[in-house]
Amino acid sequence: SSTVPAELGAALRAVLDAPELEKPAVGGRRAVVLTAAAAGEEEQLRAFAATAAALRVPALALVAPAVAATAAELPIVSVAVGAPNVAVAKWRAIGALVGGGVGVLFAEVGAVLAAPPFAALHGDSDFEAATTAWETEDAWGHVMGSDDPSMGWSRYCESMRIARLHPGLFYAHPT
Repeated sequence: SSTVPAELGAALRAVLDAPELEKPAVGGRRAVVLTAAAAGEEEQLRAFAATAAALRVPALALVAPAVAATAAELPIVSVAVGAPNVAVAKWRAIGALVGGGVGVLFAEVGAVLAAPPFAALHGDSDFEAATTAWETEDAWGHVMGSDDPSMGWSRYCESMRIARLHPGLFYAHPT
């Protein structure tokens, strides 16, 4: 798609077209696992790549320049980002991929993929995220209400609170 930068698009095509990989679809859309590795995370990237390859999961790694040499030896496709701050590149890549019609399961480089992850996704919302909560109310969140008479006609408000979403494992669905 024209919304995906050329270098990222070429890497994505290599991942999605690889005959040895599974072709997951979530909610009818193609999907890929994305991770990002900064300097000092080479060992975690090696472990992540090995499990993704063993599970035949389509995976793409964004890597800082200091990690590019290590990433070139791995069994997953990697893209070296132009700056050492891979966090910025991660969000740009997620936006570009989702905007281009590809679902993105972002997993921190330290995440352990014990099974192909796409079967665990529901694909019924734009965003699915992991939680660190144990209790159902904390995991699912709850509606918080407020009443402030000084606000006049708009004195009542409600907000959804989910305090324990984990930003290191989430799925963004293209809609």
